[in-house]
Amino acid sequence: MRTTLPAILLAAFASLPVAAQDTYPSRTITIVVPISPGTSADLIARSLGAKLGERLRQPVVIENKAGASGMIGLDYTAKSAPNGYTLALMANSSTFLPSMVKTMPFDLVADFSPIAKVATAPLTLALHPSVPARDFKEWVALVKANPGKYSYATPGNGTVQHVGMELLKMELGVDVLHVPHKAISDATSNLVGGHVDMTFGSAPSLVILAAAGKLRLIAMSEAMPGTPAATVPTFADLGYPSLGAVNGWYGFIAPAKTPPAIVNRINQEFRQIIDLTDIKATLIGKQGLGLAVNTPEEMGALIRADIERWRRVIRDARISAE
Repeated sequence: MRTTLPAILLAAFASLPVAAQDTYPSRTITIVVPISPGTSADLIARSLGAKLGERLRQPVVIENKAGASGMIGLDYTAKSAPNGYTLALMANSSTFLPSMVKTMPFDLVADFSPIAKVATAPLTLALHPSVPARDFKEWVALVKANPGKYSYATPGNGTVQHVGMELLKMELGVDVLHVPHKAISDATSNLVGGHVDMTFGSAPSLVILAAAGKLRLIAMSEAMPGTPAATVPTFADLGYPSLGAVNGWYGFIAPAKTPPAIVNRINQEFRQIIDLTDIKATLIGKQGLGLAVNTPEEMGALIRADIERWRRVIRDARISAE
């Protein structure tokens, strides 16, 4: 029986040891952060990315590709090869985009493989001390009696601070003036300086300012035990459980069609990483974040649910990122 040359070559390749074949990971992994350096998203990516690199024994580099409400970094990720070497850190504010942007260069559901939600950041309603309201009930009465008089700061249109506050306004039937800024640092500076009256922002940074007496916190999207904000009531405590959904969250995604084995491998690594003592000290102890890893399927369901959750708010409040 004659053996053809292709058959001989096939047998030769099949006999190569596994070590000679390309296994994941075999080179540098890039994590794209579609948000500016110095933010919670950036810190999460750098903290978890460093540990991921140690565990996978390959370099993990962070690339900040901010701009266009996060679309620049997400578009870059969507168009990258689906081989596990390009990941992205996604914030829940990205789920606003399908309702705000008329023409998007990618589909937030179809063009990505969800890996895991890894962290949450409660939002809090924070007032400048000059606002004459000591608690949430007094604040509601104050703004209802003075429609349009008081203002709130955000880092721009379509941000989680903006969309969250508009939902709050709808739920309570109040009129508070939106004052967008170019960056979160500008919004916070003007709030502390008394140029705007309030914000509905990420609790970890605002808790520090409140502890220093520069702001007053009157309501939280979820409790923060063990912090200076431990006694601040949640919206559920105050009778508004639907506002508890206004939480910041962060998770990892990859380009669509990334092999499930790679997605699951990274998911399992993150499950181990968030239990490390130094990670807890950095992200929970110093930043006030919540840490929990869900499954890729749960992450995908969360993205789809949040897209629908915010569609009504964005439509009714006429919010646009363009």
